[in-house]
Amino acid sequence: MLALALALAFSAAPVGLSAAPFVQLPTQGAAAQIQWTWPAPDQFIATLQAPITPPRMATGVVRRLRKKGVGKAILARLKTGQDATAAINAALKRSNKLTAGNLMWSGQGVVYEPGAESSWMNTRPERVVLTETRSVLIWADDLISVDAPALPLPTVASPTPQTDWAYVSTLLRTEPAVYSETRGRNNGTNNTYDDAWKALAKDMNSAPEKALAQIDATDLTIYGDGDHRLGQIAHFLGKQGRVDAALALYARFRPMGRCSMDTAPADAARAHADLCYGAGRIGCFLQLQVRIMGDRFSRVAWSSYGERAAKTESTALVDAGIDARRFLLGLLVQFDDPRFSAPREEMNLWRLARSMHESGIDFVADLERLAGDAALDGVNRHRATQTLWLLERRAKKADAKTVAARFAQLDLLPVAQTWVEAVEAADAANAKPSVTLTTQ
Repeated sequence: MLALALALAFSAAPVGLSAAPFVQLPTQGAAAQIQWTWPAPDQFIATLQAPITPPRMATGVVRRLRKKGVGKAILARLKTGQDATAAINAALKRSNKLTAGNLMWSGQGVVYEPGAESSWMNTRPERVVLTETRSVLIWADDLISVDAPALPLPTVASPTPQTDWAYVSTLLRTEPAVYSETRGRNNGTNNTYDDAWKALAKDMNSAPEKALAQIDATDLTIYGDGDHRLGQIAHFLGKQGRVDAALALYARFRPMGRCSMDTAPADAARAHADLCYGAGRIGCFLQLQVRIMGDRFSRVAWSSYGERAAKTESTALVDAGIDARRFLLGLLVQFDDPRFSAPREEMNLWRLARSMHESGIDFVADLERLAGDAALDGVNRHRATQTLWLLERRAKKADAKTVAARFAQLDLLPVAQTWVEAVEAADAANAKPSVTLTTQ
């Protein structure tokens, strides 16, 4: 009989923790005039003390069956406490056998790593069944299995990475989500309202009071979510001190980039972030900052050349009075917080490594510590190893021999060591960067 895996949750609060890690830092330069709405220390402590679930990992041959209703009957059996062994075995006989690799799952979704490559499924499984020989992830219309047990979790939690995680998670959730789930018209520029727009644009430049009256009298849903005019109205409202009205428009303004070199989506996010910054809304600013650092914008086409041109602007964290080291390390580690149905803002590991490098802070020792931390779960140790490799080999462009010598001194997990060997082999074969780690 298959044993159901219990969600292993634990409190991350170290004994005798003070509020010191959660004190706001002094801001610098022009940002010194900002009065942030900073969370009280007890908000951070509440996040740190909440029961959290680490991500899990299994390594072996992966099988997948995507078919309407394939998991529905299994989930129904499990819900009523029935033995679903026969149904799972029957489904897996019809599944596609994939290459052996790492399978990782959490509230963020599922990652499959065959060798040097990776693919991402951005929905969490509805149920996970673990035995001594198998790990099965179940959705209503999908089934993924790996013929190996999940890596065991440490018996004692490592406090520092969980404190970093609590720091980031609390700050990102200080404000509601910056983008509205309920959007207006999803089209781009609508030329039907050109005459009204021309009059409004003229008034925004020369008669702001008249423009404000016209905006108040207009149903702004006539402008699509990707319409540049919506962004111009939001910018104007912000300059006039109508911060809440401007943020309401920015919440649905998301222009579609034509290619990776098109900066319109990032420019819109930066204008939105600047408004949050000036208003002292730390959560709003940081959610957008993470998207900018992660280059997470919709585009018609994407290229690695365009991605390299998109800077992370991670020094904005330092200027804002954020503990940039703790913040970026807290973005690296992932835990599931049952208090929230949606994950926090994230970015892929390559952009995280770039953000670390472009921040001007040296993260090598931090990443080495996390990669070898026996009190940290396997997935987060693996993520630390990957980020360290990307930082050294991609962002800093260190040569393979130097990095190999450094990695040889580390106490890496076997799966992480195998991954490093795989990406180095792919590098040697392709003679160019070959790794894309996508987490969104």
